[in-house]
Amino acid sequence: MKQNIIILLLFLTFFCNCLSNNSIKKPDNLINQEKMEAILFDLSIINSIRPSSYKNPNYSDMSLDSYIFLKYGVDSLQLVQSESYYSKIPKIYLKIYNNVEKRLKKTKDSLNKINLNN
Repeated sequence: MKQNIIILLLFLTFFCNCLSNNSIKKPDNLINQEKMEAILFDLSIINSIRPSSYKNPNYSDMSLDSYIFLKYGVDSLQLVQSESYYSKIPKIYLKIYNNVEKRLKKTKDSLNKINLNN
C-alpha cells in the first residue's frame, strides 16, 4: 500500500511538472500580447471580408495575409509559433481573445451607429 502511494505521488509530481508554464518553451521571436491581439483583430476583419462579393480593383493584387505581415513586421512562422505558445497558456490566450472580441464588438457598434445616422 505504501509503495502504491509513493508511485502515485511520483506520477502526480511528474504530471504537474509537465503542465507547468515553465515547461512551455517560449519562442525566440515571440510576438507580444498587445501586437498579437492587434494581429488577430485584423485577421478577423480580413476573414470576414474574404467571402464578400465586393472587391476593390485598387487592391485586387494584394494578398491580405501579406498585408498583415508587412503591417506588423512579422512572418508566418513567427505568427504560428506565437499563437502556439499562447494557446498552451489558456489564461493569457483567453485574455487575448476576449480583448479581440471586445474590439470587434466596439467596431460593429460604431458601424451600426454610423448606419443609423445616415
